[in-house]
Amino acid sequence: MRRIGSMAASIGAALLVALPAQVAAAPLTFDCDVPEAHSSSVSSAIGPAVRMTAMVTARTLRSGKTPPLAGLLVTSADGKNAIGVRAVKAKADATALSVAIVGLTDGKPVQQAVRDIPLNGSFRFGLDLDPAGVGRLTLDDLVVPITFANMGVGRAQAFCGSGNFRFDNLEMTTP
Repeated sequence: MRRIGSMAASIGAALLVALPAQVAAAPLTFDCDVPEAHSSSVSSAIGPAVRMTAMVTARTLRSGKTPPLAGLLVTSADGKNAIGVRAVKAKADATALSVAIVGLTDGKPVQQAVRDIPLNGSFRFGLDLDPAGVGRLTLDDLVVPITFANMGVGRAQAFCGSGNFRFDNLEMTTP
């Protein structure tokens, strides 16, 4: 009995070690489709190094009090630091989605407008950070060097609200 328990523990440990690499290696498609004033997300533990990429496409934008939005975000383990990108149809009559770099620095919100994309358009997002928090954020052809807090093990998240957004080739990995 003791030998079987030891073998089961070894197999369990091997599966735990092998599973994250298998999951991380395969990009996924996240078809985020929610009613107005609702949201959905998919997330994964990552860190201390981070690689996050996706092609985000707005498919259906729902009207109402809550604007349609989609984004990708990396958050530190303590929740005080975050960085990512958000696309939002800020006004009902807007002809484009406003894309901005968003985040938190020591719990204080930061936001930097980047560009607008057509309502039926797409944008490619990439975020690479080394364990010290040095890296780059890419949005289509724009590359922004960044320095981020050393976050340890944090969380990567793709999200949407009040619409249908498709995240193709979504990767949230620790290289």
